[in-house]
Amino acid sequence: MTTPIASPLYGKTVSSSLGKVLMIVGTRPEAIKMAPVARALAEIPGLQPLLCVTGQQRQMLDQVLDMFQWTPDFDLDLMHTHQSLTDVTTRVMQGVSKVLSETQPAAVVVQGDTATTLAAALAAFNARIPVAHVEAGLRSGDVQNPFPEEAYRRMVTELATWHFPPTEQAHQHLLRSGIPPNRVFLTGNTVVDAMHHMLRSPACCTPPQIANVDWDRHIVVMATAHRRENWTRMEEICDGLRRVAVLDPSIRIIFPVHPNRVIRDVVYRELQDIPGIALLEPQTYPEFLACLSRTRLVLTDSGGVQEEATSLGKPLVILREATERPEVLSCGLGVLAGTDPSAIAAAAEAWLKRQPPRTHGNVFGDGYAAKRIAQVIAEALLPNQSRLEERSSLSDITEAQTVKA
Repeated sequence: MTTPIASPLYGKTVSSSLGKVLMIVGTRPEAIKMAPVARALAEIPGLQPLLCVTGQQRQMLDQVLDMFQWTPDFDLDLMHTHQSLTDVTTRVMQGVSKVLSETQPAAVVVQGDTATTLAAALAAFNARIPVAHVEAGLRSGDVQNPFPEEAYRRMVTELATWHFPPTEQAHQHLLRSGIPPNRVFLTGNTVVDAMHHMLRSPACCTPPQIANVDWDRHIVVMATAHRRENWTRMEEICDGLRRVAVLDPSIRIIFPVHPNRVIRDVVYRELQDIPGIALLEPQTYPEFLACLSRTRLVLTDSGGVQEEATSLGKPLVILREATERPEVLSCGLGVLAGTDPSAIAAAAEAWLKRQPPRTHGNVFGDGYAAKRIAQVIAEALLPNQSRLEERSSLSDITEAQTVKA
């Protein structure tokens, strides 16, 4: 059965299947942040969330889907070795277009700023299907940093019908860019929802590869690095980690290494035999959170890890020149160090000499972002749906409690 759905984006009605919502994910962070939304949508009578995975990150994506017990309805399996951004974008658009033609959903939900996000949003736009953008409005102000994510999320903003910024700053970015206020909904970040869920999981335990780490005696530092703009700077980052490792004999750096060969080859060549540095295979999400919750300091170029570490009250050295999550800096938990080895070591040493500031709530939300997103989508697609209970006002989001392990 199809019914016309009014779309404020196109200014006309589009023919779609009432209540059918297609969620499209391709990477591990997308799955983590979209799983709570799928669960919230499924709890609303009349809505039918469907999952399409592109396989942009095959192994790491499957791992997260298993953890959330989330089974794809459509698997495009687009992962190829040495795939370029153009290859991924083209294949995702073609694959998603076929799924849209088959399912005729009332809406498409995308998250963040990956090639999957942009290509899926563009495929839905071309099919005249409204797009909901989770984690909308993040901006670094430089389309080359991070590359290509900054440009991708700006383009998705132009394609989306409903925008779900996670913070007030992201909310203001969207309003200043001319998005009508009635299409922008401040929700908090769904990563907090996912963390609440996973930290209660029995699987949330430290991996056996680091059984020799004494969490009480050692100064444990977690490191991650994977961003495309840092691929040519991995040697600098590794040099910085070597310098951090010798700051104190009790320092132990745990480094889950991304499976991308561009990264792995450099990291293992530079750090495999360095005392005090443990190189790990990619961890499950519960294992990662268990380690993160116990670590003293985090060194990362990841946007998601910035959110997760901040939500756990952990200080960060950000291995980038700019961040689209300025809340990490303004709450006092993060500093930008770039990839210069001496700057990385100096920033880490400064943190290790002082206690992190006491935070007054989690700047990324209260764990109810997914319910807010589901409510907006339900009210748009199901005109007779009664309003769900309001969990909190928008201002309450920045006053929520920090997630505790």
